[in-house]
Amino acid sequence: MARYQRRSHIEWQSLMSKFEIAGQSVKEFCTTNKISQGSFYKWRQQLAGPQTGSPFVDISDFVPNSVPAGTPWRIELDLGDGLILRLKRG
Repeated sequence: MARYQRRSHIEWQSLMSKFEIAGQSVKEFCTTNKISQGSFYKWRQQLAGPQTGSPFVDISDFVPNSVPAGTPWRIELDLGDGLILRLKRG
């Protein structure tokens, strides 16, 4: 029986991104990456979250309310595979 490793939430996000561009079937992708298909489907559903129909993410919960308007800020989003989105004001 194949032995599978435990992966973090971030590792699963990265795997799902790789799957989207891999052009493989779920079975092929899982075999190549040593993932059980059950875990793949569970994590794909879990990471999809509630479907709101909007491609936007509300980040207001991550910005402290005590920051005065006009204050410079910097946000970095690590999208995996070495891709980082940087936003800054000021």
